[in-house]
Amino acid sequence: MVAALTVVVVTAAAAVVAVGVATVKVIVVVIVVVIVVVVVVVVVVVVVVVVIVVVLEVVGVVEVVVVVVEVVVVVVVVVVVVVVVVVVVVNLVALLFFFCCCCCCLCCCWFYCCYFCCRRTRRRIGGGRKRGRRTRQKKRNGMFVK
Repeated sequence: MVAALTVVVVTAAAAVVAVGVATVKVIVVVIVVVIVVVVVVVVVVVVVVVVIVVVLEVVGVVEVVVVVVEVVVVVVVVVVVVVVVVVVVVNLVALLFFFCCCCCCLCCCWFYCCYFCCRRTRRRIGGGRKRGRRTRQKKRNGMFVK
């Protein structure tokens, strides 16, 4: 019975570790992809703004348009940075939660296994608390003798 329980606990631990490694890989890939996408978007926006500003200066349009374009660029960059930070933080919190759950699960399984083994060992040896048992008493000459 103890061997079977140990096999179950070890198998569960191996499965948890495998799922944990896969989850970490997925989260790292998501973070890297988000960062790459953000960098590409920022570069494209900056290039487009520079081209627009150069064209507007060549044509000789009023500077108000340039200011509007710069404000739009700043807003886009701020939104992209906020999205990146939120995605990274959410993924890190999910990773932390996953590892906390894994550790809790493994500790509970280990504690149960140890408790179960110790109870069986105590019962086999004969130690531990005797519940509801009384020592046999002999009656000798009408009196109880231990």
